[in-house]
Amino acid sequence: MNLTLEDIEKITRYVDSFVTINGTEYYVKSSVDEGLQLVANEIASYLNINCVKDYFIKTSDDAYYLSLSLNNFGTFKNGQELGFNSNSLYDIWVFLEKKYPKFSRHLVNDLVKVFLYDIFLLNGDRNLGNIGILESDGKAYLYILDNEFVFSTYEADLRAKIGYEERLKKSYYKDILNNHTPLNVERNLEGLEYFMGTSSSEYSDLVVDFYQKLTPEYVLSVFSKYEQHGIVLDKNERDYYLVLYKMNYNLIGKLLVERGLIDGQRISKN
Repeated sequence: MNLTLEDIEKITRYVDSFVTINGTEYYVKSSVDEGLQLVANEIASYLNINCVKDYFIKTSDDAYYLSLSLNNFGTFKNGQELGFNSNSLYDIWVFLEKKYPKFSRHLVNDLVKVFLYDIFLLNGDRNLGNIGILESDGKAYLYILDNEFVFSTYEADLRAKIGYEERLKKSYYKDILNNHTPLNVERNLEGLEYFMGTSSSEYSDLVVDFYQKLTPEYVLSVFSKYEQHGIVLDKNERDYYLVLYKMNYNLIGKLLVERGLIDGQRISKN
């Protein structure tokens, strides 16, 4: 992205605000992750999840994200502005069916993709401000933004369960855990299994599709791509993220085996 000195000055001055550069609106925010959000965005795009376009801007003193405003293409409202009542997956699902009946099928499918993306990528910040709907040319599209909290130690915000007291009659996630499993991973696995057990089989197929696509080797290749472009995370941080991801990925795989969705040696006897 070609920026003038005047553009750079505008970016550094208006952090956490909208700015206009060459007639196009962007949102400016500080980068605390040295480009991790670009890695997360590329993975989202690979999964056909609509994601805001971000530019990583590094100055001599700091680093920033310049996010392309969706209002350049229509009218965007985040979940809070739309009136989502909670982070419950099924609450938002019902909301979309009622408000956008003509487009509800693809909106709900995209919502489920975001739910799965956050679980696979260990995204701990899917608040109502970074998911929403773009209305453009008479159509509605679900978009996500601000994906910098992937590979985190926080539980995913989008939840299939309304309350922790809800349980499936038969679940397997506890069979695959060990004493070293982080709490957020355990909670995410519980929510993932609850979703697979309470939704149609097409969504279980989607989980398998994500599992087949989001291999640790693929995730490493995305990190490597951005390193080749000069956007380099701290090596220790990157290695930590990859270890955490591989552990989470392997546990999801074991859960899919236990539920009979992929081949493998089951642990449970029933």
